[in-house]
Amino acid sequence: MRRKKKKERQKRQFDQRKILFVILGVIAFIVLILFFKWLLVDRVVSREEIVLTSDEGVSLVYKTKAYAYFDKLGSYKESLLTNQEKLWFVVETDEMFDRNLLFYTEGKTVSGADVVEFYKRYFGNDDIKNEDILCPIDNKPIFEYDSETGVYRYSSNIHAHGALPVIYDKYAYPISIEKLKKANGEILYEVKMHKMFGDYCSDICELTSHFYGTYEDSLNQENAIVKKEDYDNWEDYFASSQEIEKIYSTYQEQFPVYKYTFVFENNDYYLINVKIN
Repeated sequence: MRRKKKKERQKRQFDQRKILFVILGVIAFIVLILFFKWLLVDRVVSREEIVLTSDEGVSLVYKTKAYAYFDKLGSYKESLLTNQEKLWFVVETDEMFDRNLLFYTEGKTVSGADVVEFYKRYFGNDDIKNEDILCPIDNKPIFEYDSETGVYRYSSNIHAHGALPVIYDKYAYPISIEKLKKANGEILYEVKMHKMFGDYCSDICELTSHFYGTYEDSLNQENAIVKKEDYDNWEDYFASSQEIEKIYSTYQEQFPVYKYTFVFENNDYYLINVKIN
């Protein structure tokens, strides 16, 4: 009986060791795969600083500012955006920069094909679906999509709420741009910048009394970096962008860094992700 129990115990121990060796083998195999992926694909083999005032630098900074609609998300990856976030990016970015689709023009229709093409111009893919564009507050359509005709129209739905709160005073200051080459030949660009966000407001917005480092801090009215009460002539600084920059220069080390990563394909820059440090 004792021999039998001893054999059973030895067998259990052997089986346990065998399972442990299998687990360790699988872990080692995964680590090996990740190492070779880094070595042959993800490893950065060269870095080059791009002058901010060069043609390439100016183009990248301008394009970076065009993603301002997504400031509310903080850090994000393009691949994880919801379809509604993508559609609203098209609407608001066209309104702020391109002025071609003009969603908000009364009586005008917007082609769904143009919406897809617009998104592709900024992200390099057509991973966006045409559908009703919903109000972020009450989830009712603001722009209705007609799948038969393939166009958007302004919705006649009544939205029982006031205007969406906004941040009118926003400023961006580029810090540096780096061009990276990966082991697989892929070219990436990293654009680093500071951002100043004024007070979050709705309806009638007065001159901001604070500047924050992130959209979320402005929304929550916390962690203000610049305060009106610290200045005797606050209003005078809003006479020009140069005067505003003097405020930024005083506090620039306190602002978090936004890092935009672009991939360079087909002679254009497409956003991959944004990180806030």
